Amino acid sequence: MRILFVHSLTIQRDDILWGIIELGIDVESSTTLVDLDAVEEDKVESLVAELAGYDLAFSQNFSATLAEACHIAGKPYLSWTYDSPLVALYRKEAAYETSYPFHFDKKQCQRLKAAGVTNIRHMPLPAN
Repeated sequence: MRILFVHSLTIQRDDILWGIIELGIDVESSTTLVDLDAVEEDKVESLVAELAGYDLAFSQNFSATLAEACHIAGKPYLSWTYDSPLVALYRKEAAYETSYPFHFDKKQCQRLKAAGVTNIRHMPLPAN
């Protein structure tokens, strides 16, 4: 399994990235930084091309830009959200069949599931 790890403009911590590496999973960090508050059409196309060599993409917090790229590329997109409420999870991209958002807030998971984000899952906050 090969994972493309995509950082945002605002969150560039490597704790989860190193945890994935320690599990022995092949993961590489993208040089593309995404904005968590908007769909950046100019980055979608380059991310689609970059995703060709990977099985899935991962980010900390949800990125509609990365969700759109994964949707076009037909690749699963996993995000682990630890901000609440995260308004970006109410965007249409969060409900894509390729989007798998994980969130620490059980109540927001319930609200999002009711709003049509059927792939959302609860996952507690990480610590290293």
